[in-house]
Amino acid sequence: MRNTRKIVVIFIIWFAAACLAGVTGLVEHLKPPFPQLIIISITAILLISGFKIKSFREFLLNLDWRFIVGLHLVRYIGFHFIKLFMREELPFEFAVIGGIGDIVIAYTATMILVFYKRIGSKVLLIWNLLGLAEILFVVFTAARIGIKDPQSMAALLKMPLSLLPTFVVPVIITSHILLLIRIRSKRGIPGVVKTPG
Repeated sequence: MRNTRKIVVIFIIWFAAACLAGVTGLVEHLKPPFPQLIIISITAILLISGFKIKSFREFLLNLDWRFIVGLHLVRYIGFHFIKLFMREELPFEFAVIGGIGDIVIAYTATMILVFYKRIGSKVLLIWNLLGLAEILFVVFTAARIGIKDPQSMAALLKMPLSLLPTFVVPVIITSHILLLIRIRSKRGIPGVVKTPG
Protein backbone atom coordinates (compact mmCIF):
# COMPACT_ATOMS: atom_id res chain seq x y z
CA MET A 1 0.00 0.00 0.00
CA ARG A 2 2.86 2.38 0.82
CA ASN A 3 4.46 1.79 -2.59
CA THR A 4 1.08 2.31 -4.26
CA ARG A 5 0.62 5.65 -2.53
CA LYS A 6 4.09 6.78 -3.58
CA ILE A 7 3.42 5.85 -7.20
CA VAL A 8 0.04 7.58 -7.20
CA VAL A 9 1.66 10.72 -5.72
CA ILE A 10 4.32 10.65 -8.46
CA PHE A 11 1.63 10.42 -11.14
CA ILE A 12 -0.28 13.31 -9.55
CA ILE A 13 2.88 15.44 -9.52
CA TRP A 14 3.57 14.51 -13.15
CA PHE A 15 0.00 15.43 -14.12
CA ALA A 16 0.29 18.75 -12.25
CA ALA A 17 3.57 19.51 -14.02
CA ALA A 18 1.95 18.71 -17.39
CA CYS A 19 -0.92 21.06 -16.54
CA LEU A 20 1.53 23.78 -15.53
CA ALA A 21 3.48 23.38 -18.76
CA GLY A 22 0.23 23.75 -20.69
CA VAL A 23 -1.14 26.70 -18.74
CA THR A 24 2.12 28.66 -18.95
CA GLY A 25 2.38 28.11 -22.71
CA LEU A 26 5.57 26.04 -22.62
CA VAL A 27 4.02 23.31 -24.77
CA GLU A 28 2.32 25.77 -27.11
CA HIS A 29 5.65 26.99 -28.46
CA LEU A 30 6.90 23.52 -29.42
CA LYS A 31 7.14 22.69 -33.11
CA PRO A 32 6.81 19.16 -34.53
CA PRO A 33 8.49 16.75 -34.14
CA PHE A 34 9.28 17.94 -30.58
CA PRO A 35 5.82 17.03 -29.16
CA GLN A 36 6.29 13.54 -30.59
CA LEU A 37 9.80 13.35 -29.11
CA ILE A 38 8.28 14.22 -25.74
CA ILE A 39 5.82 11.35 -26.15
CA ILE A 40 8.61 8.92 -27.05
CA SER A 41 10.82 10.10 -24.18
CA ILE A 42 8.12 9.90 -21.48
CA THR A 43 6.93 6.53 -22.77
CA ALA A 44 10.50 5.22 -22.67
CA ILE A 45 10.92 6.47 -19.10
CA LEU A 46 7.70 4.71 -18.05
CA LEU A 47 8.70 1.44 -19.71
CA ILE A 48 12.28 1.48 -18.41
CA SER A 49 11.01 2.31 -14.92
CA GLY A 50 8.56 -0.58 -15.17
CA PHE A 51 11.36 -3.00 -16.01
CA LYS A 52 14.02 -1.64 -13.67
CA ILE A 53 12.13 -0.51 -10.56
CA LYS A 54 10.73 -3.53 -8.72
CA SER A 55 8.01 -1.68 -6.79
CA PHE A 56 6.72 0.03 -9.94
CA ARG A 57 6.86 -3.25 -11.87
CA GLU A 58 4.80 -5.02 -9.21
CA PHE A 59 2.35 -2.13 -9.16
CA LEU A 60 1.82 -2.41 -12.93
CA LEU A 61 1.59 -6.19 -12.95
CA ASN A 62 -1.04 -6.15 -10.20
CA LEU A 63 -3.29 -3.50 -11.72
CA ASP A 64 -6.74 -4.84 -12.55
CA TRP A 65 -6.80 -5.35 -16.34
CA ARG A 66 -10.19 -3.59 -16.42
CA PHE A 67 -8.60 -0.42 -15.01
CA ILE A 68 -6.01 -0.51 -17.80
CA VAL A 69 -8.72 -0.89 -20.44
CA GLY A 70 -10.72 1.84 -18.73
CA LEU A 71 -7.91 4.32 -19.33
CA HIS A 72 -8.81 4.18 -23.01
CA LEU A 73 -12.21 5.74 -22.46
CA VAL A 74 -10.29 9.02 -22.71
CA ARG A 75 -10.11 8.28 -26.43
CA TYR A 76 -13.68 9.47 -26.81
CA ILE A 77 -11.79 12.74 -27.25
CA GLY A 78 -12.01 11.78 -30.92
CA PHE A 79 -15.41 13.52 -30.93
CA HIS A 80 -13.66 16.74 -29.93
CA PHE A 81 -11.10 16.29 -32.71
CA ILE A 82 -13.92 16.06 -35.24
CA LYS A 83 -15.51 19.17 -33.74
CA LEU A 84 -12.20 21.03 -34.16
CA PHE A 85 -12.03 19.88 -37.77
CA MET A 86 -15.49 21.35 -38.38
CA ARG A 87 -14.14 24.63 -36.94
CA GLU A 88 -11.17 24.31 -39.33
CA GLU A 89 -8.77 24.11 -36.39
CA LEU A 90 -7.41 20.63 -37.19
CA PRO A 91 -6.77 18.88 -40.54
CA PHE A 92 -9.07 16.12 -41.84
CA GLU A 93 -6.55 13.26 -41.81
CA PHE A 94 -5.73 13.72 -38.16
CA ALA A 95 -9.03 14.96 -36.72
CA VAL A 96 -11.53 12.84 -38.65
CA ILE A 97 -9.64 9.68 -39.58
CA GLY A 98 -7.68 9.60 -36.31
CA GLY A 99 -10.69 10.83 -34.35
CA ILE A 100 -12.93 8.06 -35.66
CA GLY A 101 -10.22 5.53 -34.86
CA ASP A 102 -10.02 6.81 -31.29
CA ILE A 103 -13.80 6.68 -30.92
CA VAL A 104 -13.89 3.07 -32.17
CA ILE A 105 -11.21 2.03 -29.69
CA ALA A 106 -12.97 3.86 -26.85
CA TYR A 107 -16.34 2.31 -27.75
CA THR A 108 -14.93 -1.22 -27.95
CA ALA A 109 -13.17 -0.60 -24.63
CA THR A 110 -16.57 0.30 -23.20
CA MET A 111 -18.05 -2.94 -24.53
CA ILE A 112 -15.16 -4.94 -23.08
CA LEU A 113 -15.76 -3.35 -19.67
CA VAL A 114 -19.53 -3.92 -19.83
CA PHE A 115 -19.19 -7.57 -20.89
CA TYR A 116 -15.89 -8.26 -19.12
CA LYS A 117 -17.06 -11.63 -17.74
CA ARG A 118 -17.44 -12.90 -21.31
CA ILE A 119 -14.18 -11.48 -22.62
CA GLY A 120 -11.33 -13.87 -23.29
CA SER A 121 -7.63 -13.18 -23.70
CA LYS A 122 -7.82 -13.47 -27.51
CA VAL A 123 -10.44 -10.72 -27.77
CA LEU A 124 -8.41 -8.54 -25.42
CA LEU A 125 -5.26 -9.19 -27.45
CA ILE A 126 -6.92 -8.22 -30.74
CA TRP A 127 -8.40 -5.06 -29.23
CA ASN A 128 -5.07 -4.17 -27.69
CA LEU A 129 -3.11 -4.60 -30.93
CA LEU A 130 -5.64 -2.55 -32.88
CA GLY A 131 -5.60 0.15 -30.21
CA LEU A 132 -1.81 0.30 -30.23
CA ALA A 133 -1.70 0.51 -34.03
CA GLU A 134 -4.29 3.29 -33.98
CA ILE A 135 -2.51 5.47 -31.41
CA LEU A 136 0.81 5.05 -33.24
CA PHE A 137 -0.94 6.07 -36.47
CA VAL A 138 -2.29 9.19 -34.75
CA VAL A 139 1.13 10.14 -33.36
CA PHE A 140 2.83 9.55 -36.73
CA THR A 141 0.13 11.49 -38.59
CA ALA A 142 0.38 14.44 -36.21
CA ALA A 143 4.16 14.54 -36.69
CA ARG A 144 3.98 14.25 -40.49
CA ILE A 145 1.33 16.93 -40.90
CA GLY A 146 2.87 19.16 -38.23
CA ILE A 147 6.30 19.14 -39.86
CA LYS A 148 4.78 20.29 -43.16
CA ASP A 149 2.45 22.85 -41.56
CA PRO A 150 3.09 23.46 -37.83
CA GLN A 151 0.18 25.88 -37.52
CA SER A 152 -2.30 23.22 -38.65
CA MET A 153 -1.66 21.24 -35.43
CA ALA A 154 -1.42 24.23 -33.09
CA ALA A 155 -4.72 23.40 -31.36
CA LEU A 156 -3.13 20.26 -29.89
CA LEU A 157 -0.54 22.31 -28.02
CA LYS A 158 -2.99 24.48 -26.08
CA MET A 159 -4.63 23.46 -22.79
CA PRO A 160 -6.29 21.09 -22.24
CA LEU A 161 -5.14 19.25 -25.38
CA SER A 162 -1.51 19.97 -24.48
CA LEU A 163 -1.94 17.18 -21.91
CA LEU A 164 -2.03 14.69 -24.78
CA PRO A 165 1.72 14.70 -25.56
CA THR A 166 2.83 15.42 -21.99
CA PHE A 167 0.65 12.93 -20.14
CA VAL A 168 -2.21 11.10 -21.87
CA VAL A 169 -0.57 9.57 -24.95
CA PRO A 170 2.48 8.19 -23.09
CA VAL A 171 0.12 6.56 -20.57
CA ILE A 172 -2.01 5.12 -23.38
CA ILE A 173 0.96 3.67 -25.30
CA THR A 174 2.48 2.28 -22.10
CA SER A 175 -0.84 0.70 -21.13
CA HIS A 176 -1.00 -1.14 -24.46
CA ILE A 177 2.50 -2.53 -23.97
CA LEU A 178 1.64 -3.44 -20.38
CA LEU A 179 -1.41 -5.38 -21.55
CA LEU A 180 0.70 -7.24 -24.11
CA ILE A 181 3.09 -8.26 -21.35
CA ARG A 182 0.22 -9.26 -19.07
CA ILE A 183 -1.42 -11.35 -21.79
CA ARG A 184 1.85 -13.06 -22.64
CA SER A 185 2.63 -13.79 -18.99
CA LYS A 186 -1.01 -14.83 -18.37
CA ARG A 187 -1.11 -12.63 -15.28
CA GLY A 188 -4.57 -11.48 -14.22
CA ILE A 189 -6.00 -11.73 -17.73
CA PRO A 190 -9.59 -12.90 -18.53
CA GLY A 191 -9.86 -16.45 -19.75
CA VAL A 192 -6.54 -17.28 -18.06
CA VAL A 193 -6.74 -16.15 -14.45
CA LYS A 194 -10.08 -15.38 -12.85
CA THR A 195 -10.46 -11.66 -12.12
CA PRO A 196 -12.10 -10.59 -8.84
CA GLY A 197 -15.60 -9.11 -9.11
